[in-house]
Amino acid sequence: MAKASTTAQHFLECEECEENPAKYFCKTCAGHLCESCKNIHERKKITKYHEILPLHSKNEDMLDLIPCPKHGKKYLECYCTSCSEPVCTDCIMQSHNGHPMKALATVYKEIKDYSKEKRDKIENVLLPSHIELLADEKEKRSAFRKEADKIQQKIDAHTKSMVEKVKKVGQQTVVNLRKAEKEGLQEMDKFKDSLEEKINKLQLMSKQLSANLEAKSHPSIFNLISNEDLKSFQTLPCSAEYTLTDFWPQTLNVDYMSSKSPVLKKT
Repeated sequence: MAKASTTAQHFLECEECEENPAKYFCKTCAGHLCESCKNIHERKKITKYHEILPLHSKNEDMLDLIPCPKHGKKYLECYCTSCSEPVCTDCIMQSHNGHPMKALATVYKEIKDYSKEKRDKIENVLLPSHIELLADEKEKRSAFRKEADKIQQKIDAHTKSMVEKVKKVGQQTVVNLRKAEKEGLQEMDKFKDSLEEKINKLQLMSKQLSANLEAKSHPSIFNLISNEDLKSFQTLPCSAEYTLTDFWPQTLNVDYMSSKSPVLKKT
């Protein structure tokens, strides 16, 4: 076959005519062919029995056409289970001699099955449970704020009936309440942020696994998301309950009243 042109193209060039876009790949010659040259290839006596595949063939059909990243002129032949990487014949001779090997097709199927299993677990179990927990956390946050508002109404109603000195104490009580509320909201926000971060990571893993399932032939399809990557998601984090001690109106006793400000409780 003629050597491929090095001129910049907007398409993969046929290696026979060096003019038309390639649509096929001859596995026997390891060359790209356009429609016309493919027909000629099939008619020639010397090449008529060559195995020719469309360039859009399934990944399984193109596994033996993936170039070795270490030896560019060689194609990946099998998968080294000791080193967990695909290898060509040069790789085997240089650094994998004697290692146990698997067929690329076998490993590719295992990766697809593994990726589907993990993606299904993320989408059907882990992600829904985390999303549900986040929804519950948002509802609790809203109820917590309403609780604080309700307590403030009690504080305001009682404070209005007091003299200026008591009113100042009441204002300080509100400050203490809001401080406790702020601390509670900060704790809730931390938990909410950590949940959203985990959900983002799970969604990213799911995309990566989906990409593995749909990816074109490339060495990156052998990169796995391990069980260790999912280990931190197996158990849902414990969600704390935050409440505020209620406000109890008292007789005119400024010192006692200032000691009964609502405080944050975590359970």
